[in-house]
Amino acid sequence: MAYVRKNRVGGREYYQLVETQRVEGKRRQRMLVHLGRYPSVDEALENWPMRIELSRRALSRYPKKVQPRRERRIASEEERLATLRRLREQGVA
Repeated sequence: MAYVRKNRVGGREYYQLVETQRVEGKRRQRMLVHLGRYPSVDEALENWPMRIELSRRALSRYPKKVQPRRERRIASEEERLATLRRLREQGVA
């Protein structure tokens, strides 16, 4: 079963959905999805779609040379959201 782990980086808290496995007799944590600043899977599922949509709307305000980088970031967010939804459907998250 997966659980949410909290990490502190530079005074901020970030969350990850992780799963513990045994590898060669030792416990190892495998990160399933980085949740960012959302402390729970439910919060991430609720807020990520809105955040992605706002990022898409704001894209035209950036200079043309910055837009490809922003588009890659949006695509990355969409991939993480899709992964999280898939894990929820499988009963892992």
